[in-house]
Amino acid sequence: MVHMLPDVISPEAKSPAEKNLFIDFRAYPFEDEIYILHSLGVAEHINNIFGEIDFVIICRDGFLCVEVKGGVVERNSGNWSFTNRYGKRETKTEGPFIQAQGNMQSLRKYMIKRLGKDHPFSRAQYATCVLMPDCTFKYEGFDITREVFFDKSTGCDLQNIIRTSF
Repeated sequence: MVHMLPDVISPEAKSPAEKNLFIDFRAYPFEDEIYILHSLGVAEHINNIFGEIDFVIICRDGFLCVEVKGGVVERNSGNWSFTNRYGKRETKTEGPFIQAQGNMQSLRKYMIKRLGKDHPFSRAQYATCVLMPDCTFKYEGFDITREVFFDKSTGCDLQNIIRTSF
């Protein structure tokens, strides 16, 4: 059974991709009990002043930090470009895989700091994945981890995401 926290998506959530995944994840007929946190703020980020983890999936395997990129995602000359549903394009040097890693390390560091290094949450397995549900992303590069990447061509099935990412 899936438990979403919060149990309804915030009206402030802007990403249609995140909204659709929230609805899909909440309705998923998962046999095990899992908890999914949506839009978790990270006040003590290791790289940035503040961060946000799109989804944190907490299951028997550990903590899975999910980065979602909606719209069209491209990679050219070392830069990442993201085009939203309105055609607005944004370019960044940091890609979603690096973003997911920074978020995961920040969450793990926070758990250790708050709970101690011997707490089960601190010693749990931490993993990341990147979801691009709106596009097929074909770029190949040394910083693309295909094993923990899901796009329109592979689908974003919750059980497959968890099984493959850990």
